[in-house]
Amino acid sequence: MELGNNTNARSIYEGVIQASPNAVIALNNLAWIYLDSNLEAAASVAKRAYDLAGTNGDVVDTYGWVLLQQGKVREAVAILEGAVKLALDNEEIRGHLETARTRL
Repeated sequence: MELGNNTNARSIYEGVIQASPNAVIALNNLAWIYLDSNLEAAASVAKRAYDLAGTNGDVVDTYGWVLLQQGKVREAVAILEGAVKLALDNEEIRGHLETARTRL
């Protein structure tokens, strides 16, 4: 994924999740990959990761960002506010929250 090869990364993450359905990092990363092609799948996977690790700022951020992409702005803002509280020093998460707030 970091190398920009989302096709291979998608296949790998899907395999990891098939072997270990509660692999939070794989779920979280797969949600980001799905954002490019399948918003419904991204939402489903992001929600699974969130339900498993709702105290992980990165996971909460992903879920909030997916909600924003779905047009669920108020819900996204609330979730992203929680993500910022969990990861106070993460500028990317703060940026996601600011983007969401501009859409209110």
